[in-house]
Amino acid sequence: MKNIKALVIGDLIHDIYVFANCTRISPEAPVPVITPKSEKKVLGGMANVANNLAKLGANVSILSVIGDDDSARFIESELQKQNITCHIIKQKDRKTSTKTRIFGSNQQIVRIDVESTEQISDKLADELFDKIRNDKYDVIIFSDYDKGVVSPYLAQKIIKFAKDSNTLSLADPKKDFYKFKGIDLITPNYKEACEFLGNFNEYDDGILLKSLEKLQKELDLKIPLITLGSNGIAAVYDNKLNRHYALAKEVFDVTGAGDSVISSLSFFLANDFNISKSIDLANKAAAIVVGKIGAVSVGLDEIINFDNEFYKFKNIDEIKQLSKGKKIVFTNGCFDILHYGHLSYLRAAKELGDILVVGLNSDESIKRLKGENRPINNIMTRKAMMCALEFVDYVCEFSEDTPINLIKTLEPDILVKGADYEGKEVVGSSYAKEVKLIEFKTGYSTTNIIEKIKELYVK
Repeated sequence: MKNIKALVIGDLIHDIYVFANCTRISPEAPVPVITPKSEKKVLGGMANVANNLAKLGANVSILSVIGDDDSARFIESELQKQNITCHIIKQKDRKTSTKTRIFGSNQQIVRIDVESTEQISDKLADELFDKIRNDKYDVIIFSDYDKGVVSPYLAQKIIKFAKDSNTLSLADPKKDFYKFKGIDLITPNYKEACEFLGNFNEYDDGILLKSLEKLQKELDLKIPLITLGSNGIAAVYDNKLNRHYALAKEVFDVTGAGDSVISSLSFFLANDFNISKSIDLANKAAAIVVGKIGAVSVGLDEIINFDNEFYKFKNIDEIKQLSKGKKIVFTNGCFDILHYGHLSYLRAAKELGDILVVGLNSDESIKRLKGENRPINNIMTRKAMMCALEFVDYVCEFSEDTPINLIKTLEPDILVKGADYEGKEVVGSSYAKEVKLIEFKTGYSTTNIIEKIKELYVK
C-alpha cells in the first residue's frame, strides 16, 4: 500500500450511546421503561470516515466547523488523541451536532439530536479553504451530513482544487447532489438517489442502469454508484451495470456503514486498485461494520481476513500493537461448551471498553485444571466459537495454568473476572489499571450441562 494522504471535509458529530436494561412497558404510555447501565461517547460524522482512513493506513487531515460548547470540547479532546491533522474553525453561535442513541437489550430505542444546521457563509468557506490550499493530497472526500459545513460554494471550490491538482475526489451526499457536480464519484444510498432522480426499481437491471446513467450525466461523474443496503452496491463501469452483492452475515446496527464504504473506496482507489476490486473490499468493510454496534472503524487486517473465521485469533504482541490508543478489556476462561452465561458475561465485559481480548485455555491447560475428560470441545472448535462472537475483538491461547504472561504483556486497562472472585486475589491484577467483577447468570455452567446430558442420556 502507498502512503496515502487524504483530506476529509464535512460535519463533525458527537455520538453518545446509552446502553440500558429494558424489561417493561410504561403504564403511562406505550413506551419502554429503561434503566441506563453504561454510556459511551465517540466521534461521529465525518470523523468516522477520517478514523476509517487512518485505521486503513492513510495520513489523514480534516476540514470542518464546530460550535463552542461541551460537545465541541469533547471532539477537540478526542481528535488530539488521534493521529489526524485538524483544520477546524469554531463558531460561538453554532451548536455542535450531538446524537444520543439509547439501546435496550441491544436494540436502538430512540435517538435524540441537538445541532445547528445553517449553511456556513462564503467568507467562512474561504477561511477553510485557505487552510489547505497549499497542500497536496492523493484523495479528497466530502462526508456531508447536511449540517451546513459542506456548502455549494465550498464544495465547488474544493472540487476545482482537486481537478487542478489531478486529485481523486469522492462525496457521500445527503440532499443537494448538484453541489458535487464534476466530482469523480459519489456514494448515495437508494433512498437518497430516489429523492434526487425520482423513484425507481432497484431490482430491475434495465431501470437501475438508466438511473445510474442519469446520475452520471446530471453530475458529470466518472463513475455513477448507488449503495443498496442489503442488496449491496451497484455501479456502471466497463460500459455495463455491475452489481456487488452485500456480504453481511448479521446486522446489528447500520450506523457508519456508508462511512465505511466511502472511506474504503477512497483508500483502495487511491492505491490504484480498479473500481471492481475496490467495491468488493468496501462491501467487506460495510459487512464488518453492520455486525457491530455503533460507528466503528475497520482495519485493513479485518477486511483482508473477512472470510477467515479465525482472523480474530492472534498472538498477544500483535493484539497489543493493533489495540494501541484503545481502552483494552481482558478476560480469560475455558469456554468449553459455550452457553448463555458466557455470552452475557462477555457482552458485559465488552461494554467496559473499546477492545475485548479473550485469553483461551489450551486443551492441555484445561486437562490439568478439570481432568482428563475435558475439554469437551477442542481448541480449534473453541477458537472458532469465540471468534464468531461480535462483541469479542481478539482471541489468544495460553498453555499455562494462568494467563499471567498474557496480562503482563498486554497491560490491559481493565481486567475482568466473575463476581465469585470477590475478596480473592485476581491473577495479573498488578499489570492492569483496574479490576472489574461481573455477576454470572445463575444456573448456567458447562458442568451443569454435562451433568444434565449424563442424567438424561447416559444409562
